[in-house]
Amino acid sequence: MRPPARPDRSAHKATPPCWPGRSLRRRAEGRLQPGLRMALLMASWWLALAGTPSASHAAPAQLLELATAREMDLDGLAGLGPALTRRVLTERERAPFADWADLQRRVPGIGPARAAQLSAQGLRIQGQAWQGPRTARGPAAAKPHPTPGAP
Repeated sequence: MRPPARPDRSAHKATPPCWPGRSLRRRAEGRLQPGLRMALLMASWWLALAGTPSASHAAPAQLLELATAREMDLDGLAGLGPALTRRVLTERERAPFADWADLQRRVPGIGPARAAQLSAQGLRIQGQAWQGPRTARGPAAAKPHPTPGAP
């Protein structure tokens, strides 16, 4: 006599269950694999940073007049910390700044590089942006430097 026939389970072996009643294929539907998910997150993060211009190249979002700026407005600028902000505000209370040269003369810690950085972020003095350091003009500036060994 022959043994009873077993039911065909080959279809069941082709898709092993990961949970009772669910196949691996159904589990993967609608989900990203962990490696792909991480790659997409890193790519989106990199694109977000690469697309953001640095503060020195960004157009100022809003102009900020130094004569009317509040302490919190100045603290929000890159290059001005709390101590430098207090020095600027203390000098402004004594007298308003006439121009960028006046600001540099009266506030230690603000030189041409910092003035250019602040102006690029929208800071203005008497409505004027930083124009760069002024060179001396006159008889001393007009003379060429002597060449060594020249008569």
